[in-house]
Amino acid sequence: MREVAEGARELLAPRDGEASKDVADRASRICRQLTQHLARLVGEIGVAALVRRSIVLATIEFPWLAIPLGDPLDVYIELHAVLERQPPATAAAGFIGVFTTFVGLLKRLIGDGLVEHLLAELWPAIFPIAVQETS
Repeated sequence: MREVAEGARELLAPRDGEASKDVADRASRICRQLTQHLARLVGEIGVAALVRRSIVLATIEFPWLAIPLGDPLDVYIELHAVLERQPPATAAAGFIGVFTTFVGLLKRLIGDGLVEHLLAELWPAIFPIAVQETS
């Protein structure tokens, strides 16, 4: 399986000359897709709580990511707002940090194999599952 950060970078696909709003919009789309896909396992509020925790942990490297505590489902609006206020490359790096932290937390919660399958279901071209041979 590809490195999670590399996959996140490919999902976000930052482009030269684009506005921060474009990066924030794509990051929001990724979050919505993740939430819809993972809600069947941990619920929509559970996914939002993991995203919020990922943001808190990512603020160690990206202090500007700090968002106010509030309604768990507002986390996506708040994340969009802080990403939009940064230069595009900075916003992309911050979101990649949040995404990789999120995947790491999810792996600890439900296991590596299941997370790999869930990512492959959602984005098969970016997170292919390695086929293991059985003897």
